[in-house]
Amino acid sequence: MPSMTANSIYAELLSNIRQVSVIAVLQSPSNASTAARLSSDRDQFLLSHNGETMTLFLPAKIAPDFKIQAPVVGKAEISWRLPLAAQLPNSSRDFSDAPASPWPASKLIGSVCISCRNCGSVLVRPDSVKGWKDLPSENWAEMMDFWHCHKPSAPTTDNGTTEHHDPNESKAYGANHRFTASPGVGFVDLTYFLLSAEDCIGVSEVEHMGIKKEAKSANAINDLVTDTTAQDRHHLGLQMPPEDTLNSTQDMQTLSCQKCNHDIGARDYLAFGNRLYKWSVSVVTNSAQSQPHYPLSNFIVAYLLSLISAQAVQKFILHGPKSKVMTETPPILYVWVFAPHLTVSFSPASKSWSTLAGSKARSVPATKVFYNTITVAEQDSLLENTTLSAEEIVFPHSVIKELHDTLRASTAILPPSAQRFREWNVGLLQRYVGE
Repeated sequence: MPSMTANSIYAELLSNIRQVSVIAVLQSPSNASTAARLSSDRDQFLLSHNGETMTLFLPAKIAPDFKIQAPVVGKAEISWRLPLAAQLPNSSRDFSDAPASPWPASKLIGSVCISCRNCGSVLVRPDSVKGWKDLPSENWAEMMDFWHCHKPSAPTTDNGTTEHHDPNESKAYGANHRFTASPGVGFVDLTYFLLSAEDCIGVSEVEHMGIKKEAKSANAINDLVTDTTAQDRHHLGLQMPPEDTLNSTQDMQTLSCQKCNHDIGARDYLAFGNRLYKWSVSVVTNSAQSQPHYPLSNFIVAYLLSLISAQAVQKFILHGPKSKVMTETPPILYVWVFAPHLTVSFSPASKSWSTLAGSKARSVPATKVFYNTITVAEQDSLLENTTLSAEEIVFPHSVIKELHDTLRASTAILPPSAQRFREWNVGLLQRYVGE
């Protein structure tokens, strides 16, 4: 991985031990001119070296009585541990909160226009959707089995014996029940909007040979769904379906913008509607002063954190859907979410980290991720190993590539000593914490 080539400082808030870790990387070894100090308000770290002074805005205030030790002479990389003041910033106090993602239903007030992020073409008119509702987690049915106080009784026959059949059939919340798209109603997930096909315009369905056709209406979609179980194909961010359902027909489910051909979502046959990926669209409400731009990592991190919360697993294998027509094999990412809740800052500020949702940010909420690319054989070996708990997730190929590029770019701006952990590469992903 490339490393920093100029004087730089990196800080990381370690809330669990109430410290801020600071690492300075110098172009030349430290000498008698090298000195470090804190600002009077205890939220800035100042480093002087060879006549140059750099300032880093810390992710939290430092204890008022702490004195920084003098840098060791002859080192090109110097580190400090600074104790926190009494109060933590808001972004570090959200450990117990549900994972947050941009554009929840509560923020979609009034007329909402959804357009293609790539070309600006309107996909959902402002007057199409009258109301928005947040979708529950994908494991809501299973969780109800654990926590429901009054489960329905098992049906009995005329002679008083209990009938034996699929228990989900007698429940209103079983695994065979799903939310389905409805005209005029928008459902909001951490990573996508679920909308009726009637509410979407300018959307085309991409077939397996790359030929586009106009998206089907809701009635046409309904005609295609004749056997829900057999056609249970999972899209973005869902656990893998049985092997016999993974075939080239998955490629027919991609939705693209009619104007620019940019992939914007997927057909959800089971929900009788369209999923529009949040990272592929822009959203404007009548109450918004400006149009925010959120990075892909905001949505991916929210989804991974939701899986960690629901399934207590922190390692994931991320790859694209299987296809017989792919000419280039996209990377397979093996990811370990090591530190879900961090706040970091850089000096000089990295261009990719200096802005968040269109506003200047002195420090950025982040998630520390260990990652590697693996082969198909390595993937199969990991999934077959019962002692390792790794969740397999399918994302669009373009998402896997962009996520990999984002991780590599974040590794490059970390200090050299922080870029590796044993056999893992270390990266950062921006985390959304609300507005």
